[in-house]
Amino acid sequence: MTLEHFFDFSNGKSIVGLSDGPYPIYGSTGLLGHSSTFLIEGPKTLIARVGANCGFCQYVDGKYWVSDNTLIATAKDNILPKYGFYLMQTLNIQRVKIGAAQPLLTIGILKSVDAN
Repeated sequence: MTLEHFFDFSNGKSIVGLSDGPYPIYGSTGLLGHSSTFLIEGPKTLIARVGANCGFCQYVDGKYWVSDNTLIATAKDNILPKYGFYLMQTLNIQRVKIGAAQPLLTIGILKSVDAN
């Protein structure tokens, strides 16, 4: 089975123009700041999409914004979100990135990763 059987994937959005507020803004490797609006709600696994930390995974929950250098993995109904996060870590997602100078992960790559 591939990861697309366990997760729905989407992209974060640009943080340009966001005003300061109570909601955390997560980038590819952690907290970037806070916003007055949120983009996502609930438990998700965030995956660094590009750069030296490409493939780094973090688990977040609550109401928050996710920057555009980050992919969002939403566990499907039959998967506990925290289990999905641990599955991603166990699979060592960094190994499937493409490119050397500017490593990259795409939703298409993640969907095709063998989860066995």
